Amino acid sequence: MREELVDVALRQKPADIVIKDGNLVNVFTGEIYQADVAIKGDRIASVGKADGIISNSTAVVSGKGKYLVPGFIDGHVHIESSMMEVTQFARAVLPIGTTGIITDWHEVGVVAGLKGIKTMLEIGSKTPLKIFWVVPSHGPVLEGLETVGVLIGPKDIEKALKWKEAIGLSETLAAGVETHSKPLLDSIRFTIELRKTVEGHAAGFSGDELQSWVAAGAESDHEATTTEEALERARFGIGLMMREGSVSKDLTACIKVLTQHGINAQNCMVVTDDAHPTDLVKYGHMNFKVKRAIEEGVDPVTAIQMASLNTARHFRIDRDVGGIAPGKLADILVVNNLRELNIEKVFANGRLVGENGKFALPMSKPKYPAALRNTVHLKKRVAPKDLMATANVGTDRVDVKVLVVRDDTLLKDVERVALRVEKGAIQPDVSKDALALAVVERHRATGNIGKVFVSGFGLKSGAIASTVAHDNHNIVVVGTNFEDMAVAANKLVESKGGLTAVKDGKVLELIKLPICGLLSDLPVAEVGEKLEKLHKEVRKLGGKLRSPFMTMSFIPCAIPKLLVSDKGYVDPIELKLVDLLDK
Repeated sequence: MREELVDVALRQKPADIVIKDGNLVNVFTGEIYQADVAIKGDRIASVGKADGIISNSTAVVSGKGKYLVPGFIDGHVHIESSMMEVTQFARAVLPIGTTGIITDWHEVGVVAGLKGIKTMLEIGSKTPLKIFWVVPSHGPVLEGLETVGVLIGPKDIEKALKWKEAIGLSETLAAGVETHSKPLLDSIRFTIELRKTVEGHAAGFSGDELQSWVAAGAESDHEATTTEEALERARFGIGLMMREGSVSKDLTACIKVLTQHGINAQNCMVVTDDAHPTDLVKYGHMNFKVKRAIEEGVDPVTAIQMASLNTARHFRIDRDVGGIAPGKLADILVVNNLRELNIEKVFANGRLVGENGKFALPMSKPKYPAALRNTVHLKKRVAPKDLMATANVGTDRVDVKVLVVRDDTLLKDVERVALRVEKGAIQPDVSKDALALAVVERHRATGNIGKVFVSGFGLKSGAIASTVAHDNHNIVVVGTNFEDMAVAANKLVESKGGLTAVKDGKVLELIKLPICGLLSDLPVAEVGEKLEKLHKEVRKLGGKLRSPFMTMSFIPCAIPKLLVSDKGYVDPIELKLVDLLDK
């Protein structure tokens, strides 16, 4: 109750918790000074001297010699990429300083629609982690070019934007604006009318095309990969989200707009986008992003602002979160110093939720409905011949378009490679690192299979497969031979989703993701350990990518130059199917 906050602030009633003698990091002014923080219920009542508001019932926490930092907020993250259901994700990130996230649950929406998203929001609301929801925007953009479980169309988006949980529209594609996609532009207009944020996704765009997207209403972008792209976006007044995820490591380049160009940091944020459990365990979450910014030469207070106040203001949620001040929700980190950023205590909503990296509250395991646990449906078992791209009978060699992927970026190139043809089937060539890649539709049992080739994985034998595949979440399988590829795909069907590696018909390792074919209900340490074992098996097969499954998951994503759907190559800019064979 706000009345209770007023009474504590006027020293008429005692606080529930007082953190005494801490060095307050004031993200509003950029100052650091000693202060007590008094908490009543889930909010901060006063910041200053706590004289007169401490009673026998008040829990006093010593902050002496420590720094009091606002809880971190991840401005762009897909929980699904952690491969953990929401309560396990909360257990993983809260003790290391993340008290709020902005997410769209787009991946669950692709599989289970708004009903599935509503389930995730309801379960997430029972955790101490604040989940601010932005409505998925681009279900209709690739309509007809890919098959998804549920198409979230314009009417669904308009309905969802009115939900109390919704604070904005997620990832509006610059390509959709450029091609005058009426559904997308209508969604943007409706979001603006509701005075909610319009989030962006402008991979590879610059100049007039980028300006047209900003003019249409986009307010942020997390797709800058170079200093020049970052500076251009900052100069256009949109929120610059500097991404440091498991695959896209763009912070080093983007942060130079601060360290070299000296721009004002008020519209700059650090975000994750996507993080695998192995990285959450090894490096951390938002605490790692802040430390990385500091390592790159950013002042610690500025780095903290980029993970708290700047994000809160961008999303218009700063009435409640983003800083340590009267009336704000009591999301406070107690840290040893501002460079090592070792987080000793985490308060969220006025409760101690983490201590020395460990989750400090009991939290029950949620029950997910059967509809979210049975989402992998094929027309029939996959046979090796189903995965073969074909050429004219009698042809012994053809030039094909081969997609090229690499570490540390989501951007893809295309090369022309001559491949051998046997009995009308185009063969992968390990010597050229031109592997077969197939996207097997798994939502509606259509029997669709997109068949192309990919370079960059480095496999010398075997195959790998996953049911995590942005933005359609069909089965993606990459391999050196069609037999192992078929075994891998069928194993994931049996498992109701997951990741696997296969060699000589034998399953080497398997991670089951039974919730929407995307999520595990195991703790982060267990999922991370399983993923590390899986990565080791992929390396034994010759794999050379740091995060092969994360990289594979973005091959169907609307990022230039081409994506792969269950219908084959798609040009995400021109929004059309592209033939595999080079003409």
